Amino acid sequence: DAGEGKHGNKKAKISRISMAGCARLVNFRLRGSLPNIEELDLSNTSVKTLNLKDEVVQVPFLQRLILLGCEQIRALLWPKAGMPKLVVLRIDTRGGKEEARSNSPHDADYSLVVSKEHEEMCHARVAVTDLRFLQSLLLAGSNKFCWNTARFNLSLYLSSAGKDDDGQNNRKEKMGRPYNTGPSVASHLNKFPPILKSHKIYGDINTTDEATGNHDGSSAQQFQPLDFHVEIGEEIGSATVVTEQGIRAVRFVLNKVNSLHVHDSFSMNTIIPGSMVTRESWSDLKWCSIERCPDLNTVFTTDDVFCFPELETFWGAHLSTARCIWSKGWMSLPYSGKLRAIDLHLCPRLTFVLPLSWSQTLSSLETLRIICCGDLTRVFPVEAEFLKE
Repeated sequence: DAGEGKHGNKKAKISRISMAGCARLVNFRLRGSLPNIEELDLSNTSVKTLNLKDEVVQVPFLQRLILLGCEQIRALLWPKAGMPKLVVLRIDTRGGKEEARSNSPHDADYSLVVSKEHEEMCHARVAVTDLRFLQSLLLAGSNKFCWNTARFNLSLYLSSAGKDDDGQNNRKEKMGRPYNTGPSVASHLNKFPPILKSHKIYGDINTTDEATGNHDGSSAQQFQPLDFHVEIGEEIGSATVVTEQGIRAVRFVLNKVNSLHVHDSFSMNTIIPGSMVTRESWSDLKWCSIERCPDLNTVFTTDDVFCFPELETFWGAHLSTARCIWSKGWMSLPYSGKLRAIDLHLCPRLTFVLPLSWSQTLSSLETLRIICCGDLTRVFPVEAEFLKE
C-alpha cells in the first residue's frame, strides 16, 4: 500500500516493480498513489487479474507493462482514461520457457528501449490463446485501446499453442520478427519446368518469377506487418465469445486491423463468423495472407456488408477445401479500386475468387497469379442479380 498520495504525506518514490519468475504468485494488488512508477513486470507469475483502476491505484506515469508467460491471466482492468503514457506493452499468455525474461531490465529483445521519435506512441505485442482476452485491451464501455494514445503499433497474435509446442512442425513465427509466408509453395513450384521464351504468349510480360518458382512471398515487401498487425495461428476459435463486451472487442479489432496473417488452423471454416462481421469490418485492412488452413470453405463471409475499401494485396496458399475467397461482392459505395495484387497457390477446390457487383471496379489490379487451382471456373463472376438488370 503506497498510501493516500494527493492528500496525504506518503508519496512512494519507487519507479520499478518486478515480480518476474515468482511462479506461485497468484494475488497481486497495487494500492494508493504511485506517481513515479514507470515499469511493472509480472512475467512468469500465476496472477489472474491486474487491477489498475483509478479507485484502486494511481499510476499516471506507467510506461512499461510486461506480462510474459502469464498463463493464468484472465483480466486487465484499466483507469477510466486509459494509460496515455504507456510506451511498451508486452503480454503473452501462452507460457513456455522461451518467455522467461532475461536478467536485464531493459532487454533489447523485448524492445523496452524506445527511441525518442517513438516516445509519443505505444508499442504493443500481445499473444493470447483465447479471443475473450481481447476485451482486456479495451477501455470499459469504450471503443478505445487501453493505452489511449493517438498513435500506436500493435502486433496481436492469436493461437491455442504454447511456445514450446511444435504441433504441426510448422510454427516458425515469433512475435515481432519477419516471417516467411510460404516456403512450401516455393519448394513445390521449383519442380515446374522453366518457361521457354519462345513459348511466351505475351512477349511484354515478365515470366522470370514463374520460371524460378519465386512464389513464396518471402521477399515481397508488402508482407511486412503494418502498424496494427493480427496473426491467427493454430486452432483459435470464436465459439467462446458470447458476451456483448467480448463480441464488441472482436468487432473493434476487425474494424482497425491493417495487416492479417492466418495460418495452420485445422478446424477453422471461415476467418470470422458472419455474425461478427459488420459494415465497418475490415475497413482498414491493406494486406492479407491466408495459408495452410485445410478446412476453410469460405475465407471471408461478406454477405450484405461494406468491406475491404483499403485492401491492396491478398495472398492465399494451401487452402485445400476453399470454394471461394469472398462469398459476395464488396458493397462499398463507391469502391475505389485499391486492390493491386491477388496471388493464389494450391487451392484445388476454388471455384471463384470474388463476385463483382455494380459498385466494384478493379482499376488498380496489377497482378493476378493463380497456380494449381484445378476447379476454378471463373475468377470474377458477375453476381446474378446484376446480370438481370
